[in-house]
Amino acid sequence: MFFLLLTIASVTGIFLAFEPVIEKSRDYKAAGFDTLTLAQTVPLLKEKFPGIQEVSVDDHSFVLIKYATEEGGDQQVYVDPVTGKILGKPTEKSHCSNG
Repeated sequence: MFFLLLTIASVTGIFLAFEPVIEKSRDYKAAGFDTLTLAQTVPLLKEKFPGIQEVSVDDHSFVLIKYATEEGGDQQVYVDPVTGKILGKPTEKSHCSNG
């Protein structure tokens, strides 16, 4: 029984170790991101996503927006801040709880 628990913990640890590498390998970063300003980006994003609620930039310089959909729900997507094009959706992070 202990062997099975140890094997499961090892496999989970391996997966969690590679999760940041996989996340960073995704191509959600816009060309010229370092020279963009909010004054350039926000009007375009407000036009493309009228229900926009939040704009954030994660550790990998990916622009993530949260907006209200026409159906009434909230959506989060990575966008190109230059064109407003949706680049992808964030993946759910696995959470481990102790106790």
